[in-house]
Amino acid sequence: GLPDVGEFVVEVKETSSDRLFYKKKYSDAIDQTISLNSGTHNFLAYYGDPLGVGFNSCYYKAETDYEVLPDQVNQVELTAKLANVKVAVNFGPALAFDHKNYYADILTTTGKKLRFKQKETRCGYVPVGDLTVVLYVYVQEKWYRFQGEPVICESNDFITFNIDTE
Repeated sequence: GLPDVGEFVVEVKETSSDRLFYKKKYSDAIDQTISLNSGTHNFLAYYGDPLGVGFNSCYYKAETDYEVLPDQVNQVELTAKLANVKVAVNFGPALAFDHKNYYADILTTTGKKLRFKQKETRCGYVPVGDLTVVLYVYVQEKWYRFQGEPVICESNDFITFNIDTE
């Protein structure tokens, strides 16, 4: 499911200097007025770790630059979207029929991997970048490795790797 909005972190930075003015959980920031100097500021709200890998490692982010004018009170609204990649593996019926032991790893550009065991039905989350699926199959007392071509993934992509045998 979606994360609780209160768990998001809110940051405000001065755009010209990248100086952090404000950082709090949204649950602690709600209904607060933040005093800022005039100028352009970057408003960021996020949940999770952008480099996280796992079945519960979703990363949501919203960001905008906003011009703060003297002696004005304004409200900044942000809408967060999934900012990492949702990934699934679908093992086909022939693979399941022909082999008793197999699994797949999703390799990421960060060097981390997400393992999908043969009965796994959940989706996982990985960082943006190239993803490579590697299938491991146990045949006649030996593990065999089959590697796919890298797939380039962007924020908010949902990639399903369909793996089967002929």
